[in-house]
Amino acid sequence: MAEYRLSLVRDLARQLHLSPRAQRELQISRLRHLIEDVRPDGTYPEAFVVYRLTSYRPDKSRKSCPGRELKADLIRLLDELSGTLDLPVPDDDEVLTLDQIRDIYDISQGTLASWREEGLITLRYVFADGVQRSAARKSHVDAFVASLDQGPMFRIRVPNEQQAELIIAEARKLQDAEPMSRPEAVRRLSSKLEFPPRLVRHALRKHELEHADEPLFQPSGVPLDEAKRRKLLAAHHDGSGESDMSEQLGLSRRVVGEYLKTLRAEELLRTDIEYRYDPLFDGPDADEQIIDDPALGEDSYRAKETDERVPAYFADLSHRPLLKKDEETALFRKYNYIKYKFARLRQSLKPSQGDDPELLAQLEELADEANRCRARLAEANLRLVVKLARQHAGDLVQIEDLISEGNLTLLRAVDKFDFTRGTRFSTYVTWCVVKRFARVVPEENYQIDTYVTGADEVLKIQPDGITAKLEQKENRAYIRAQLDKVMDQLTDREQEILRRRFGLGGPPETLKDIGKRLGISRERVRQLETRALRKASSLIEI
Repeated sequence: MAEYRLSLVRDLARQLHLSPRAQRELQISRLRHLIEDVRPDGTYPEAFVVYRLTSYRPDKSRKSCPGRELKADLIRLLDELSGTLDLPVPDDDEVLTLDQIRDIYDISQGTLASWREEGLITLRYVFADGVQRSAARKSHVDAFVASLDQGPMFRIRVPNEQQAELIIAEARKLQDAEPMSRPEAVRRLSSKLEFPPRLVRHALRKHELEHADEPLFQPSGVPLDEAKRRKLLAAHHDGSGESDMSEQLGLSRRVVGEYLKTLRAEELLRTDIEYRYDPLFDGPDADEQIIDDPALGEDSYRAKETDERVPAYFADLSHRPLLKKDEETALFRKYNYIKYKFARLRQSLKPSQGDDPELLAQLEELADEANRCRARLAEANLRLVVKLARQHAGDLVQIEDLISEGNLTLLRAVDKFDFTRGTRFSTYVTWCVVKRFARVVPEENYQIDTYVTGADEVLKIQPDGITAKLEQKENRAYIRAQLDKVMDQLTDREQEILRRRFGLGGPPETLKDIGKRLGISRERVRQLETRALRKASSLIEI
């Protein structure tokens, strides 16, 4: 639901959304008439507003609504309520989307937002591609702009000849020094010349129309360099809107949207997916039997207060529930079934077809659900990793180091485990983690005779001191090479921790040394390292 300034409109919005369709259609008509009658400088009793929209006369109230806030909220409510009706695009008038309004009338995103608050009415229509967008009739927009020209607030300013020449000259200098897009040039020229952005855009747009054979700016089809591609995708995953990304990259929202759809498609195609097949996956009731399996239960983890003397990581583990055998099998079956569905659906996706928002959304939803299953399976076995780390820790290798190694191995084991064999996952992950420790822990720290895997395999580890040290060096070098490939996907602090931890650009450092350098505890460094490795785990081969 949209954010409203007035509590009255917010309460009305909740009630109107629950009305029958015919009632909502009537309320939309009433909203339009009320918006036309509300003056920004007026004050309106709440009872008057309620009656105009619902024909209900509430008890007399002394509360009033300021006209400017009321008008803006009613326009927002009208747009939102129209989205519940799946309105078709009208045939009797041209309809302009918000992007088209900005382009045709040469205004910024902020100016368009101000126009909508001042009285430009938009409704949500379903367009030919099946996507619902906010739009306005062109005749209404023209009438609204004409009314604004009668006052100084929103009059579209036109640069004089001298200003236009100065803007074009400075734009040429910018392009000669550093080629850039038009939005970025507008931002810089507006700041340098102290002209309103609208005035700068008008001068540039006019020059482009008059000199189409001498474009000032790079066309929107120019590919983004790799750094900007990573930045755009990272901003998308962080939840940034297209407007914010447009401002950061100096591109229009439309271009950002086009690039983003292609990048999302490419990322989904790059995703390494492997699954263990089960005949149930192709059954007629697969979703009901697997995704809604009663054996799955719910994740019952809840954070609880713990003894402050116990390190936070270990205290948290004691509250994470373990999985029963039938629950574990059901969860692994669901995890692999979701990946199976992802792989099947992805076959219809191509980088050039990233304009299918529904397909992209379905694939991303499946990927998110698979990650949630993976996390739950891993978290249920973190205590096992700590137990194994305690058994193999010694003077030369600290337990925190082994936990980090073990957690990364645990995540890979979740992906590799074959749940169809009927073996408990704890048996398999024990073998994987111990095998991993055998490569990183010197012989002097432990003696291992045999370990039995889920397939009754026997691992015998009796390396001499020289071999163990060589394996350890090879392992560190391998990890460094893998981390170099994914480092740009991490935050600055995560990058620094992994670089120092694995000796990227210098000698490796301990958790304690890194903690002192960053002013945080060793435990916090370990947590950040684990989080960073989890992010990178899908791109690193163990």
